[in-house]
Amino acid sequence: MEWCQACGTYQVNPHPGPAMAREFFSSPELYVRTFDPEGRGVDPVSRAEQRLEEYRGYASAAMRLMPENGTVIDLGAGTGLMLSLFPDSYRRIAVEPNPEAASKAIARGLEVTVSWAEDLEKPPGEIALAIFNQSLDHFVRPDVMLGRVLNWIPPGGMVLLSGLVNPKSVASRITGPMFRLWHPFHQVYPPRDAVMSRLAAYGFETVAVWRPYFRTPYGSLPALLAGAFTLTKAFLLRNRRGTPSPPWPGNTLSYLARKTLLFKPLPALDAAAIPAKIRRRKTGLVAPMGRDGSSGPEAGPRGAWRPHVRHQGGVTPSSPAREGHDAHKPGPRRSWRPQPRPEGGVTPSCPARGGLDDKPEPRGRDDMPEPRGLCRPQARPGRAWRPQARPGGRAWRPQARPGGRAWRPQARPRTASREGHPSPREKNMSFKANPDGSFVYLPDAPQSLAAPGAAGSTESRGEPSYHVHGRIYTLSGDGKEEIRRIAEDPRSLNSMESDASIVWHDPRDDTVRCIRDAVGATPVYYARTRKGWAVSFSLGTILPLMDQKPTPREDTLYDFLATHYRYIFRDPRRTFHEGVMQVPAGHQLTLSGAKAELEPWLDLSFDPEPATLGVQEAADRYLFMLRENVSLRLSALASSGFAFTVSSGLDSSTIAALASDILGAPVECWYVGYSSAKGSPYDETRGVQALTGAKGWALHPLDLDSPELVRETSQLMDRTLAPLATVTWMAGGVLARNAAESGCAYLFSGLGGDESLAGEFDHFMYFFADLYRDGHEALLERETAHWARLHDHPVFRKSPEIRDAYFKRIMDFKTGEIKVDLTRYSQNRAWFDEDWVRTMETVIPPPPMPRPYPYFLSNRLYQEMTYETSPPTLWSEHLSSSANWVKGVFPMASPRLFRFALSLPGTSKYENGLTKMLVRRSVKGLLPEYTRLNPVKTGFNVPLDAWLRNPATSKEVLDVIMGSPLPKTGWLAPGAAEKILSEHLAGIRNHMMLIWPLLSTALFLEKNKG
Repeated sequence: MEWCQACGTYQVNPHPGPAMAREFFSSPELYVRTFDPEGRGVDPVSRAEQRLEEYRGYASAAMRLMPENGTVIDLGAGTGLMLSLFPDSYRRIAVEPNPEAASKAIARGLEVTVSWAEDLEKPPGEIALAIFNQSLDHFVRPDVMLGRVLNWIPPGGMVLLSGLVNPKSVASRITGPMFRLWHPFHQVYPPRDAVMSRLAAYGFETVAVWRPYFRTPYGSLPALLAGAFTLTKAFLLRNRRGTPSPPWPGNTLSYLARKTLLFKPLPALDAAAIPAKIRRRKTGLVAPMGRDGSSGPEAGPRGAWRPHVRHQGGVTPSSPAREGHDAHKPGPRRSWRPQPRPEGGVTPSCPARGGLDDKPEPRGRDDMPEPRGLCRPQARPGRAWRPQARPGGRAWRPQARPGGRAWRPQARPRTASREGHPSPREKNMSFKANPDGSFVYLPDAPQSLAAPGAAGSTESRGEPSYHVHGRIYTLSGDGKEEIRRIAEDPRSLNSMESDASIVWHDPRDDTVRCIRDAVGATPVYYARTRKGWAVSFSLGTILPLMDQKPTPREDTLYDFLATHYRYIFRDPRRTFHEGVMQVPAGHQLTLSGAKAELEPWLDLSFDPEPATLGVQEAADRYLFMLRENVSLRLSALASSGFAFTVSSGLDSSTIAALASDILGAPVECWYVGYSSAKGSPYDETRGVQALTGAKGWALHPLDLDSPELVRETSQLMDRTLAPLATVTWMAGGVLARNAAESGCAYLFSGLGGDESLAGEFDHFMYFFADLYRDGHEALLERETAHWARLHDHPVFRKSPEIRDAYFKRIMDFKTGEIKVDLTRYSQNRAWFDEDWVRTMETVIPPPPMPRPYPYFLSNRLYQEMTYETSPPTLWSEHLSSSANWVKGVFPMASPRLFRFALSLPGTSKYENGLTKMLVRRSVKGLLPEYTRLNPVKTGFNVPLDAWLRNPATSKEVLDVIMGSPLPKTGWLAPGAAEKILSEHLAGIRNHMMLIWPLLSTALFLEKNKG
C-alpha cells in the first residue's frame, strides 16, 4: 500500500488489472461467497439487507434535493436494494455484471442491465441521480469512470458515492496494515479531500457527507464498545498480534453532490513540458497506471507496500491454480509482505507522476513535499517500515524511532491562513472552480504557471480546459477538437446548431474566453471582485461570490417599470443585479488580467442569394433546414424525456409535427389553458384540440384558472433570483414544473419563429413600408385590405389611416431609419416620479436601432432578435424552466435560419393578410388546415387582466406592493399604485402590463432587502 503525493490517494500497487477484476466480480464462487476479516463466511449479496436503514437515509436525502421523477442509475447495483428504495415514479436502472446479484435485482422489479459499467454509454444530461454504492473504488480507472458518469448528469442532477473506504480514518491510522477494510480489489483509497476536490473540479457541490458505522455489517453498540477496547489495545501494544481493526466511525465515508456546471477537461498537453510544480499538485481520484501507460500487475516496478490475500491452496482469485490445489476454494486470510520501494519514493503507477521526472524525489522527512493534513509514518534514516518477524509467521508493526516513540499520526499545518491568503498550491492557479465548483476565477496579476527558476514558455504553462452549458448538436465524436477551434474562432458557430455557451481557459496566456450562444438561450454571467473575475452560468452561483451582497440595479428596473419589458436589455450586458453583467447573445468576452474585451461573433449580415429564390422555393428550403434542426435535436435527446409545448399558433405546431413525422410516432404535448377564459382571445383550446386530435398525439392540458398569483410568483422568484419579463413565464414555470414531474427533461417550443417569420401584428407595418418605398402601390392596398378584414379589433383598429399614421411616427423613408415607438416606450411614465424619469433618461442611452438589411421589415426583426424581444424572452424562459429542472429546446432559434429568413423580402412572408407564409406554404398535409391557415395570433398568453379583476387577488397584489420597499424608493408617483389597481379592478383601463412589473419588482426588492 502506498500514498501518491501527486494525486492524494492511497493505492494498491501493483493493482488488479481489468481481467482480474472482471473475473472476480462476475464469479459466484469468488465474489458472492467470501470471508470477512475474522474468517467468517460472508455473502455480500445477502448481507446488504443489514444496511437497509443506511440506504434509506441516502435515498431520502437524495429525493429531497431532486425532482420526483427522472432516471436513477446504480453502477454496481448488487441486488438493487438501494435502488429499490426509490419510488416507481423514477426510472430505476441497475447496472450489475454478476448474474446472481442481477437476478435478485430483477426480482425487485428494477430495470437491470447485466453489463460492466465501463461498457455503458449514455447521452449527456440523461441521468438525474447516479449511484456508486461501494463500487467506485473497485473500478480499474475510477477517475475516468467518474468523469464519464458525471457528464451524463445535467446541471441540478446528483451523484451519490457511498461506502468509500477512508484511508485516513482513526482506525486505519492506528492499526495501519491491519485496518479491516483493505481489500485486494480496491484500486484506490481516496481521502475525503481528494474526493471533494475531484467532484468540485467536475462542477459538483458536495451537499452531504456521512460517516456510517452502526449500520455496517459489523456495526452495533457492543461492537463499537469492543472496538474502542481493540483500538486502545492496538495503540498501546502496536498491534503485535495482528488483530484486524474494529468497525469505527469514519471507516467509510459517503458523499452526496449536486451538479452546478458541466466540466470536461481537454486532452493533456505534452507531459514532459508540464512543470514539476504543477505535476506535484494533488488532483483527486487517480487510478494506478504504469510508466508506459499500461495498468495491472505488470505495470511498472512494484510499489512500496500492498495488501496481499492468501487463499487456501496458495492462489489468488485470478492466478492459475497450482498443480494439485483447488484454485477456487475460498478462504482468504490476510497477510502482508514487503515489496521493493521504487526509487525516489514516488508511486510509479500514478498517471499524474509516472514517467515525468528524470531524477527521484528526495526521501528525507524535511525536504519531501507533503499535502496538508497528511498522516504519515515518522521517518527513520533510510527506512520507515520493515518486516518484523514473530513466531509462527510474519506480521507488521511500526518500527520504533530512537527514543522509544512509535509511529504516530503527524498532521501538517495548513498552508493558507484564515485571512484568505493563498497557499503555495493555490497562488499559481489562475483558473479554478470555487469550492462549489460553479465558477472560474482569474487574478488581476496572473502568475506564471512555471515552477520557480524554470524556463517556462507560454506553451508549457498548463493544460487548457473548458466548461460547457447546453448542447452543440453538430459536434463529431467527443467534440474536444471542435471546442478548441470554437474557442480560437467563435465565428465557426455560425455554421453550427447549438444552444450552448462555453467558458474556455487557456493558461498559456492567462485568458478566459466566455462565448455565449447565438440567441441567448444559455446565460453567461460575470462580475468584478476584489480578487479578480468571477464567471458562471447561474445567478445562484455567482451572487454569493460578490464582495458584498448585490443590490438591485436601478436602470434595469427603470426600463422594466417605466418603459416596457422589451427594453430591459437595451444594454445587453446588464442584469437586474448591480455589479453582475452578462455576455450578450452572439458575443465573446475575453478576460485577461484586469481587462474585459467584448466582441460579436454572430454573423447575421445580409445574404443576397435567398432573394433570388422563388416564393415556393424559398419556403421549401426554409422547411428543409428547420426539419434538419429538429432531427439533430431529436437525435441528441433520443434517450431523454422530452415533450412539446403547443398552442393554436403555427410555430410550436410545426415543430411538434416535424418531430412526429421524423420519429414516425405520436409525440407528447403540453398546453396551458384557462377555463375562465372560454371564448376569449386567450382561449386556444379549439386550435390545440384540432391539432392533437387530428394527429393522435398525447395531450397534457394544464388548467391554470385563477391561480394564487402572489404565491406562485414569489416561489418562482425564490428560484430564478430575478423578475421575469412577463406573466407568461410564470405560467411557463408552472408548465415546466408539471412536465418535470411527469419525467420530462426537455421541452421543445417554437420560440424564435415570430422574430424570423414576422409573426407579430405590428410587423405588418414594416412590410407595408417596404411595399410603399418600392412603389408596389396595388399590392400595398390589397394587403392592407386583407389585413383590416382579418385582424381588425374594436380597440386596436386596422385601416389605411392607421397605417399611414404609423409610417409618419416610425419610418424615415429618406434614410431608412426606424424610430423608437414612443407610444409604447413612454406609456407608463406618467405613473412615476418626474425627477426619477428625467434622471434615468439622462444616464441611460437610447435603445439601439441598427439596420443592417435593405428592408424595413428585416431590420425590425433584427432589432427584436438582438436587442428587444428575444433577449428578455429567452432569458425568462431559461430562468423559469431551469428553476424546475427542465431545459428548453428551440429549433427555430438558429443563426442560419435567422440569416436566411431575414435576407428574404417581405413578399415571401405575407400573402392575403396571413403572416409566416414561409412556413404555411410548405406544411400543407403536415398540419391540419385549421392550424395551417389560422389567422389569429394569440400565442402563449395569460389572462392576467381577468385574474386581477378578482377583488381578493387585486387587494393581495396591492398589499404586497405597498408593503415592499418599492414605495420607499421614491420611484412611484404619489398614490400611483392604488390608482392603477383601482382603475383595473373597475374595468376603466387594462393595466395588466404595468401591474405585473410592479408586483415583480416589489417581490424582488423585498427578497433583496439591505
